[in-house]
Amino acid sequence: MDKKSQVESFLMYLSANFQLVRKKWRLSQKAMGTVLDSNKGQITSYERGKAVPGIPLLIKLSDLSGLNIKDFFTRTIDVGEIPDNPLEEPKAGSVSDAKTKYSKEPTEDPQIIQQRKIIDHLLEENKLLKQQLKEKK
Repeated sequence: MDKKSQVESFLMYLSANFQLVRKKWRLSQKAMGTVLDSNKGQITSYERGKAVPGIPLLIKLSDLSGLNIKDFFTRTIDVGEIPDNPLEEPKAGSVSDAKTKYSKEPTEDPQIIQQRKIIDHLLEENKLLKQQLKEKK
């Protein structure tokens, strides 16, 4: 598989898995953004494969879901692997309460460190591919 196809595959898995987790938890994009220190627009971009979340967001998502970061990029996660909703849908006017209640500090677990390295590598490859595509145009 060439690099471009590999990056497209990573984005396809990430977008599908990201959306699957959010829907399993019955969260709106706005609520998911709040919990992950992001926003609705960014969540939409991740779910459409138009952007890649940063490492802190991926770590938080991994911590909350109990899923390996690598799995988000490399395979279709089965809905049965996703835990039931660990978060509650914030009521109107309580978005900041949800952020405070569910914020988690990233851990320095060795597995998380390894996952960060994988993500860094993938992001660097993606950056290089984008540069190559621009040069070809």
